[in-house]
Amino acid sequence: MPLTLSVQSFPPFEANDVISSVTQAWGANAYPTSMSADGRYLAFRTSEALPGDTDTVYDVYRVDLTTGALVRISAAADGTGGNSNSTAAQLSADGRYAVFVSGATNLGTDGPASQDVFWKDLETGEVRLVSSAQWVGGNAASSAPQISPDGRYVLFESAASNLVPDDTETIDIFLKDMVTNAIVRVSTSATGVGGDDESRHAHFTADGRFVIFESRATNLVTEDTNGQRDIFLKDLATGAITRVSTDANGGQLDGVGWEPRISADGHYAFFTHNQGGGTGQIYRKTLTGPNAGELVPVSVNADGQQGGGTSLVTSISADGRYVMFWSSADNLVPGDTGGEDLFLKDMQTGDITRLTVTADGSETAGPEDDHPWGTISADGRHVVLSSSFPLVPGDADGRSDIFLIDTAYLPYREAISQGRYVEATLAVGAASQVRIA
Repeated sequence: MPLTLSVQSFPPFEANDVISSVTQAWGANAYPTSMSADGRYLAFRTSEALPGDTDTVYDVYRVDLTTGALVRISAAADGTGGNSNSTAAQLSADGRYAVFVSGATNLGTDGPASQDVFWKDLETGEVRLVSSAQWVGGNAASSAPQISPDGRYVLFESAASNLVPDDTETIDIFLKDMVTNAIVRVSTSATGVGGDDESRHAHFTADGRFVIFESRATNLVTEDTNGQRDIFLKDLATGAITRVSTDANGGQLDGVGWEPRISADGHYAFFTHNQGGGTGQIYRKTLTGPNAGELVPVSVNADGQQGGGTSLVTSISADGRYVMFWSSADNLVPGDTGGEDLFLKDMQTGDITRLTVTADGSETAGPEDDHPWGTISADGRHVVLSSSFPLVPGDADGRSDIFLIDTAYLPYREAISQGRYVEATLAVGAASQVRIA
């Protein structure tokens, strides 16, 4: 019996299916900070006056990447824009809630500090002060907020000494419950003693139980004698704290650890470490299961050679499979002639892809002071990055634009740019998509 196939769609693919500009039409310097879990919403900051904005301070916005709709996050409930710089916006999983840092005093609620953390409901416009205890604002600057997927919990760092009893003015990590307004200090030992030096760059698991952060404190675990910045994992349910920046046997490392990330389920941790004072390299540490303690290098090329420059994690997918990172190394992929780039590493296959290139994968000239940064969707499918490199046609203004990349088409980008790539969807069941390059 002959098989008859019915072609349902046969769309042509172009370069902008691989990479497209989000902000070029606005003519604005813009920098991405967060994506919703499904990759639909993007939070970013800009000092440029976008539609409805008449001031020159830095504002944070949420853009719907499907419709292009803009919402200014750094505004009071009545829509009045903040009267001072705002930055570091982070979105909840569905994009409804946001947290951000601002020096504004007109958002409807404010503390005595020069810089506070705020929480916003983007549906109702409600704004709340996060860096406070029992409605009393922190007495020193707060920054670096992270929001739980459901928008209920907020992590942030603060030098304030009045958020919890017996605190000092060192920078600590705090967790705020936006339903009960309860606030706890995270950067403590298992017995609740606060760190004796600063702690920063905290991230937590999807359930909010585990928090990973970097710290210069020497009193969080008893065996910490290296006098260096280390990576720690705090269990908020039990109070237990462990040091993550150790070797596979738990032994102390000599060197500085910074910029940690943790997978949504708490299985993997990622951080940069400069063992022995060398360049900072990224490692993945397995935290649970039969391979707990395993250290795997991330910032290496296809031959396993370590990157020739410092590398920092910018974002990871929820399951830890995809790692987006910044690096000054020029030996991670062929054809890299130097400068700062963003890369995407598939930890399952080992493939590494340079992101700060044109749609066909070609290198492009750019200013020496370019410092690209970006974030990735929870499933690893979409990446957004900021770069002043001209990554798309017509981009010659030298501004830092935001670009959206569909990583599913990165393996075919050369064929797409040459018009040699098609996808056909056939009416023969679920597994009916054919790719031809």
